[in-house]
Amino acid sequence: MPHAPWTSSAHPSLTGLSGSRDRMDATLPVRLWVVWPLLILTGSASVLLLSFSGGSQVGGGDVAKPTMIFPGDTWVRAEPEAMGVDSRKLEKAIAWFEKHAPSEGADELVIVRHGRVIWAGEQADRAHGTWSLTKVFSCMLLGVLSDEGLCRPETRVAEILPEMEDAYPDVTLAHLVTMRSGYEAEGDWPPDNLRNRNGGGTTPFTPSPESQFAPGTHFSYWDSAMNLFGMALTQLTGESLESLFQNRIAEPIGLAPDRWSWRKFSEWNGITVNGGSGNKGKHVEISSIEVARLGHLMLNRGRWNDQEVVSEGFVEAATSVQVPAELPVGGPLADRYGVDFFLDGRGVYGYNWWVNGVRPDGEKMWPGVPDGVFGAIGFNNNRMFVIPEWDMVVVRLGQDGREKQLWREEFAEFLERIGRAIDD
Repeated sequence: MPHAPWTSSAHPSLTGLSGSRDRMDATLPVRLWVVWPLLILTGSASVLLLSFSGGSQVGGGDVAKPTMIFPGDTWVRAEPEAMGVDSRKLEKAIAWFEKHAPSEGADELVIVRHGRVIWAGEQADRAHGTWSLTKVFSCMLLGVLSDEGLCRPETRVAEILPEMEDAYPDVTLAHLVTMRSGYEAEGDWPPDNLRNRNGGGTTPFTPSPESQFAPGTHFSYWDSAMNLFGMALTQLTGESLESLFQNRIAEPIGLAPDRWSWRKFSEWNGITVNGGSGNKGKHVEISSIEVARLGHLMLNRGRWNDQEVVSEGFVEAATSVQVPAELPVGGPLADRYGVDFFLDGRGVYGYNWWVNGVRPDGEKMWPGVPDGVFGAIGFNNNRMFVIPEWDMVVVRLGQDGREKQLWREEFAEFLERIGRAIDD
């Protein structure tokens, strides 16, 4: 096939954090990172040294922007002021979030700027399932496999899975990752309960003889489509998604295999088929401090230090609007729920990444924050945001969505308040 068309206990010591030139001693409480600008460090505390590009002026004038760095086995830490962030305003933003969030609050919150952790909650290294945030792990494999020439977004799925030829001959990999495929599996509809209303059947790899709609003509956020995507990549390569991700992406970005896992959905020819969607508990299990590595890779347009992990062209495509706002919602979701449902990606959906585009109602996905923001969304208030304009990654993972589900408005307000703390 041709190439793609583009050139533990988090406190007091976090597993994924370390000291380095930009650090405080690991014995300091986590939240002191953002409230100690006037502390005089003594005893076991380390002196903070900063790495800047160019010179800096003390006592007035512009301070040079810190160089972008990448974590090794662990993240470098820095106080917010060193990274151009007002710690008191940042604390106010986090306090606002904790007031509006359910019980886990900011326990697993991580904020990274210029490649340094400036804030981390006390449970930032707690690994657990991430539900639909798993989808961006899946879609990144489309990028690396396209770069290797094994497939391309326009590859017809039936070329890999012959059982798709009868009812879904024109569905492509791009259709699957943009939720425009019209694919429906046997048992998807009607759902056995409301939690499975968007393609949550137990047999996602068995095509229904009738599609929801012709591919590319409507939008329908459908979990079985991404599980089928996972099966397609597994059969294409003869490897599980977990193995592909570990070898192609996790290893280059320093994500060790003992810090994450990917749950099994099925098996094909003795090979594990991981859940490509994240539903049914067949998701990526990981901590927020490690998820931030993927965000940092995306912030740096697919590069890690001097290595291209995934091409910049794919990153650009994945984080650009791929679903026009004027596209209608289709399939059972439209029939039963109309157009007003929370999984509406029209105008704001790329390749499984949500982007800060304009929704059909004319509103931005996340009002009040930079246009370039993109993110990953999973049930239980699992979120990852990449803000290129701020050189920042914000991750909030959790398992408290059944207490209270946080919506785009709350996260937009939180990000806007973080932005108020940036003073460079």
